[in-house]
Amino acid sequence: MFISRTTREERVTIETALDSAFLKIDQAEQLIYDLIDEFLSDREQKTLDKHAAQTIRNNLWIADDLLADAQLEYHLHAGHGDAPCVQQYLESAARAKANVEDEEAHNRELKAQHHDQQAG
Repeated sequence: MFISRTTREERVTIETALDSAFLKIDQAEQLIYDLIDEFLSDREQKTLDKHAAQTIRNNLWIADDLLADAQLEYHLHAGHGDAPCVQQYLESAARAKANVEDEEAHNRELKAQHHDQQAG
């Protein structure tokens, strides 16, 4: 681990920018810790039933999503446009923007039609 020497002002800036990303990392860590404690600890191991296996799977997916979101947030803050997750995010955001614009145009068209029907 390498810790850079930073000023108080720099540390506040870093904390402010990345606070929510690290909250997600903390949440993911707790989910993984709880799974290890409940299902994979040194205690006597029991055969996992279908429900327990699904619980592990679901919680690992949640932890993975939290970590991926934190990673994306970091790369977005740092301006790392070449990171694959940033490229995917920007492409998805462009599709979402196009969907919103299409829906807004459709709503304007419906509103105009309604206005024309009332005027006519």
